[in-house]
Amino acid sequence: VAFLVSVSTLAVATPLADVSLRVSGTITFSNGLPAVGFTVDLENVSNELVGVIDSPTNSEGAYEGAITTFFGNAAEHEDVIRVTATSPSGEISWSTEAIYDDPTEELDRMTINVVIPLPSSPSGLEIDVQTTLIGLDWVDNSGGIAETVIYRGIAPGLPDEQIAVVPAGITEFIDEDIAPETVYVYAISSRIGSLISLPEFSPPTESAEESDPITGVVIEGSSVVQSGDSITVVAHGSPGENATITVPGVGTENMAADPDNPTTYRLTITVSDELTGFNDGTYDVPVVVQIGNRISNVTIPVTVDNSSPEPSISDGEVLLGTASLPLAEGETASFADGTPYTGGALGPGNYEITIRDEAGNETTTSFRVRAPNPPTLSDLQGSPDGAAVDLDWAGSAAYFRVAADGIIVAYSISGTDRVYTVSPVSQGASHTFEVTGIRDGQTVRRSTTVFVPVDTPVTDVEIGSTDVRPGETVSVSASGALDVPASVRLVASDGSVVYEETLTGAGDVYSGMLSLPSNLPDDDYDLVVDIGGEISTTEDALRVDSDPPTAPTPRPSDSPAVAGESFTRQIETEPGSTVIAEASGLGTITVVEVSPGIFDLTIPASEAGSYSVDLTVTDTAGNSSMTSLEISVEEPDEPISEVEVGIVGPTQPGSTIPISWSGGGDTASARVIASDGTVVLEQELRIDADGNVSGEIILPANTQDGDYNLELTSGNRTEVSENIFTVDGTAQDPPEITRTPSVQDGLLGLQATAEPGSTVVAEILGLIPDVGPITLDEGEVAGSFEAEVQLDPMFSGHTVIAITATDDAGNSSSSEKAFVVPVQTSDYTIFLHPGNNMIYVPVMDAGIRSLSDLYYRLGGSEYVGVIVALKTPRAFTGFTKNVAIGSRADVRFEDQIAAIVVMKKARQETFTGPASSGRITLQDGMSIIGIPRNGEVQTVEDLSLKSDAISVVIREEGGRFLSYPPSNALIRGDKAYLVVSTASVTFTIDGGMWLNDFVASIASLEVFSARRIPETVEDVVVDVNAAIREGQESLGRPFVPVSFIPTPPKTALLQNYPNPFNPETWIPFQLSKDSSVLITIYAKDGRVVRILDLGHLSADSYTRREQAAYWDGTNEAGERVASGLYFYRLRAGKYTAGGRMLLSK
Repeated sequence: VAFLVSVSTLAVATPLADVSLRVSGTITFSNGLPAVGFTVDLENVSNELVGVIDSPTNSEGAYEGAITTFFGNAAEHEDVIRVTATSPSGEISWSTEAIYDDPTEELDRMTINVVIPLPSSPSGLEIDVQTTLIGLDWVDNSGGIAETVIYRGIAPGLPDEQIAVVPAGITEFIDEDIAPETVYVYAISSRIGSLISLPEFSPPTESAEESDPITGVVIEGSSVVQSGDSITVVAHGSPGENATITVPGVGTENMAADPDNPTTYRLTITVSDELTGFNDGTYDVPVVVQIGNRISNVTIPVTVDNSSPEPSISDGEVLLGTASLPLAEGETASFADGTPYTGGALGPGNYEITIRDEAGNETTTSFRVRAPNPPTLSDLQGSPDGAAVDLDWAGSAAYFRVAADGIIVAYSISGTDRVYTVSPVSQGASHTFEVTGIRDGQTVRRSTTVFVPVDTPVTDVEIGSTDVRPGETVSVSASGALDVPASVRLVASDGSVVYEETLTGAGDVYSGMLSLPSNLPDDDYDLVVDIGGEISTTEDALRVDSDPPTAPTPRPSDSPAVAGESFTRQIETEPGSTVIAEASGLGTITVVEVSPGIFDLTIPASEAGSYSVDLTVTDTAGNSSMTSLEISVEEPDEPISEVEVGIVGPTQPGSTIPISWSGGGDTASARVIASDGTVVLEQELRIDADGNVSGEIILPANTQDGDYNLELTSGNRTEVSENIFTVDGTAQDPPEITRTPSVQDGLLGLQATAEPGSTVVAEILGLIPDVGPITLDEGEVAGSFEAEVQLDPMFSGHTVIAITATDDAGNSSSSEKAFVVPVQTSDYTIFLHPGNNMIYVPVMDAGIRSLSDLYYRLGGSEYVGVIVALKTPRAFTGFTKNVAIGSRADVRFEDQIAAIVVMKKARQETFTGPASSGRITLQDGMSIIGIPRNGEVQTVEDLSLKSDAISVVIREEGGRFLSYPPSNALIRGDKAYLVVSTASVTFTIDGGMWLNDFVASIASLEVFSARRIPETVEDVVVDVNAAIREGQESLGRPFVPVSFIPTPPKTALLQNYPNPFNPETWIPFQLSKDSSVLITIYAKDGRVVRILDLGHLSADSYTRREQAAYWDGTNEAGERVASGLYFYRLRAGKYTAGGRMLLSK
């Protein structure tokens, strides 16, 4: 097979210049016959198909063609052109002998080097700062073939944002997307295809300052115009700026600055149909005003009025002489001689008047004014207002005049509403007012009388006594207006006036004496004072009482009177009375009114006996009554002692409280009294034969929170204990987690607040393993609680803390807080010596996901010979420098890093990641595991007790694999172990930490192993098999060797088996890299019988029946095919190969 590839040029001038390739050659079979029908593919280094020649130029098997393509994406790049010819296996147009003797032939591959330079950088970048934009200009050095990429940034940062790509041949750009008062930096580069030049930078450039806001965009003058008129738009903004306005129908025009006021800008425009509309009406015209870098979008109303005004006076209309000319808003008028009408009434006569509206439209009308009617006047009314009177009336006249009390006070009053105020007028008197209307010598009058009261309020009303009896005299005084009549009257509760008296004045103070009638009924009376018409009413100012007070009534008392002790009794009588108590033999009795109508009588200590107390009661009106109170004083019982109340701290409503004491008399009871004196509970108690009292009180369920006194009574002895207990039935506020829980070195820190003295318990929901309830301890700060919890090192994710606080009274409340437990990371260091090393890393380092990651982390080929890991529980695979990353041999680590590493040189490596837990999983076969140091597993025997399935444990020591059955051999926490198990087992090893204490120098590790260093995966497998054989034979078990699963070196199609077959067969193959696999089965006449689409498969050997392609001898319709010769063709990526097989029935 021979092929020639010629290149028209090797050094390409620019990346855009295409590379032309001429391809020619011949394909012949080994017997010398020409090969036709082959497909010739041309690929670049990226395996991209860039050309296909699919037919020969003649029947001699000569192929020729040309392709034009672009290679490379970087300067000085070498591209490889691969030429591959593929035979048409399965095609029916071949010579039969040539097809089956040599169906495939791989052709030579040739390499072409193509040199591609970078485009030249632009230069001379210049920046032009305008008010609202920044302009860029530069020199293109690419010969006009490169586009320009523009980058921008904000100082002091770099220009890292691409904002535009300018086509080739253009060397300027305007950046309008800028902010005022911002420092920008720019960079530009030339780009051809994916090749880009070095950048050209600009110095930092500050954009223009931000202009003042635009205000007051309005029409100057009237906005009502005719079509064709001009209007002036005015706006206000920063002085000295460029100002423009954009108007419909006008476009964008510059506005002129006012020379006297530089912040004011104007533009006069003509009103056109494009600006507003064709018809009369008001239009909202949108305008855009820009002053500096400020823009204002507003609408201004413009009213177009091209119609003459409708006259409000028709031709020939007759008006009264008193009428003014009716004009609409904005209209003006002038007489026929041009004299303007300035308002007011028109005299009799004929008139011609021209009316002009706001837009300048005019209309002319004629009318007549006749003489007025006679005067009218009606409805004259007057109302006082302080020291003035407001007059109003209806009527028409040439003028009016007003007289007050016969004196003319006003002339020529006009207007539609006739209103006039006469001021000042004297208060407290009546006044007569007269209005006269006059027109053309005719007169009409109206008059009215108005009483004007004083406007000085009545103050300082005082009465000599408020509680009196009929027939008594009471003084009254008050202040008010000067020198006006004054009086006082009593008004009964039914509203009737029962008494009236005149008051005498001295200046503004008035006084008098009320001599009450002797038959005045008992009642509460209002006092009404009238000074000059101003009224002051004092409700219930006087109480008339002719009845004696009610006799004092004793109130029941539960406390006995005991000889030798003072005591208190209560009586009830009329509130506010004076009570005098006297008794022979009892000394001085003190009487105090403790609440309205309730009086305490405090009686001093006395001897036992019966006493009569005389009581005299005098009410506030001076009425008196008398009565007697009988009091018995008893001999005292034994005092109450040894009181015990069975409660400590607060309690809840409904709780039971035991009570006991000694002493007292023959009865016993207890009362619970609230702080306001309310008796909550009273209960009798038991007295035993020795006189001891005991019992229980049960607080009502509705007992209010608070402090309570306990009153104990036995016989005539009473003992009061104040604030003896506290009732707390209110649930406390829910506890609050005051700080987001944090995890430090595996400890979860909790901090919460609750009612001081509470018991606070937390539970972490979803925590594995469950740590149970956690009690938080109260710290030095009252109400602050803390705790720490050890977490499983593998636990992370979302969880909820439920926290409950219970106070001393038993009230409790709860709250919850969700939080996230972060991934807990730790460091783990391994020490590797030359030769075999078995490692187990109990942290999942984020950078180690496969054998290739571990290979290069440990130093690559300089340090590592081979890394061996379990591909299956009974087979190893290995990774070396010759194995492709991501291939089948590049085993991924799922939840642990475990492998056998053959080192060329000693090395120490530290891994960081989430720590593993003590959960161990053994496979049915082999597993590489680690054991936590200082845990429950100390020996091989401890490990074997975890499962009966464990048969052999292998360790590495000094580069050798040593096997021992379950024994007392010690297990180290820094070592890895290969365990042979007869079943899949999962168990947990508690305690200990994943920590490697072993410390060694690199020098000592270099000489640690004197054994040979294995060079291949097979060498390692041989060593492992030897250790397993030793362990299993020591137990008397048959040796089952482990195997090595290599990755196939190349993709290949193998012979089907069985062959011949009936009716089913398997087609084996192997893949050197991951590929999509398709197998097509042909009949001998070239028809497609069946297509087996195996999908995308990973690199591996597919030779066993459970892996190979399976054909059951049927076609696509599921029908059995006839006996005979069949062909099969494999396509795996770009690889194709064929074979033949015989179906024999």
